[in-house]
Amino acid sequence: MICKHCGAQIPDDSAFCSNCGNMVENEDVQPRVQSGYCTNCGAPIYEGSTVCETCGQRLDLSYNNANNGYNAYNDTNPQYETRTGMNYAAPNGGNGSSRTTVIVIIAVIVVALAAGTAAFFLFRDNFIPPKEDNSQTTLVKEQKKNEKTPEPAATPAPEKTREPAPTVPPVPTTPPAQSARSEVNTNPGNNEYMYASNIKVLSQSDLSSLTQAETRLLLNEIYARHGYIFQTREYSDYFSRKAWYTPRYTSQSDAESQFNDIELQNKNIISNYEKSKGWR
Repeated sequence: MICKHCGAQIPDDSAFCSNCGNMVENEDVQPRVQSGYCTNCGAPIYEGSTVCETCGQRLDLSYNNANNGYNAYNDTNPQYETRTGMNYAAPNGGNGSSRTTVIVIIAVIVVALAAGTAAFFLFRDNFIPPKEDNSQTTLVKEQKKNEKTPEPAATPAPEKTREPAPTVPPVPTTPPAQSARSEVNTNPGNNEYMYASNIKVLSQSDLSSLTQAETRLLLNEIYARHGYIFQTREYSDYFSRKAWYTPRYTSQSDAESQFNDIELQNKNIISNYEKSKGWR
C-alpha cells in the first residue's frame, strides 16, 4: 500500500511507514510493485521506497543496472555510491569482498599460530635451561649433616654432703572423743526422777539413747510431778510406787496449767521427737 504522508510504497501489514515513520491508519491497500533489490542486504525493493525495509539503509533512487538494484546511501560521502561489500545481483545474493577479507584474515591468523607453535618445539632447548644434576651435591650435604661433632664429656658434679634429717618430736596422741552421755536415768529408784525436767532442758543426745517406751515414760513423768491421775494402768502402777507422787488432777489440762516454762519446753521437745520417729 501507499503511505498517504510521503507516498512511499510500504507493506500492507505495516503499522508505521518505513520511509517517513508516521503511523499508518486506514490506508487503502494497493498492490506493491517490486523494482529491484537492495545492494546492501539483497532484500526486495518496491517502487516508491526510500529506505530498505530489511536493513533500514537509505536508498539512492537511481537504479543500478549492473547490480540489478538500488544503490545504498553512503553516510560518509554525500555522493551516492554502490556498496560493493554487500553487492547482490539477485535475491540469493553472491559473495562480497568483505567476506573474502574476513576469510583472508582468519587464514593469516591460523598460519601465524601454526608457525609459532612449530618454532617453539624446534627451538625450545634454547629457551629452557638444562637442569643441573644436584644429586652429587645433595649426597655430600647429607653426609655432612649425618656427621655429628662429638660432644665433650660432661664433668661430674661434686657430691653434696647429706645433712642429717631433723628430729621430729612425736605427735601427742589425742584421746578419742567421748560421745555425750544422756542424763536421763532409765532405772530410777522410788525416790528418784528419770530427769530433772523442771529445771533443765532436754538435748538431742538425751532422747537418742531412749526407746519408744522410755521416751513416753519420760513425758508422763512431767505430768506425774504435778499429780495427774493416769487412766492407763501401766502408768498408774508405775507412778503409784514413787514416794514423790501425789495424785491430784484427773484432767490433763489442769496438770499442764501447773507446768513452768522449762517443763512446757521439754513437753514440746519430746512430742516433736516422737513425731519425727513416727511414734505419734
